[in-house]
Amino acid sequence: MTLANISAVAAAGNAPGDPVYTQVVELDLDASYPANGYPMVEGTDADRTALNVVIGKGKTVLAVVQQTQHAIAAKGITVTWDFANTKLRVWDAATGLEIAGAVDLSSVTDLQLLVFMK
Repeated sequence: MTLANISAVAAAGNAPGDPVYTQVVELDLDASYPANGYPMVEGTDADRTALNVVIGKGKTVLAVVQQTQHAIAAKGITVTWDFANTKLRVWDAATGLEIAGAVDLSSVTDLQLLVFMK
């Protein structure tokens, strides 16, 4: 078996004037997951303002890779970055469905994410 349909989805840092930065960020989720994910639009969302304290203001998040696989898998979730809608989304690992709005995720603490940004 071989891989197929390989294509670039997003690219950055291909030139000295277009660098890509990475940072591991640790955070805790809250008691009321917003339907369709935590909004992270620059300048309008409180969660993005809090993230900016760590990554710096004005950066475009390209991707997020969940780092704490063992701890988070035990809670039955996985986390992804929705580039098109600028949201951090949480999924039920067993069903593959997004966590419903208003679900209490406050037991998810010390979630480590590798953030790629430009």
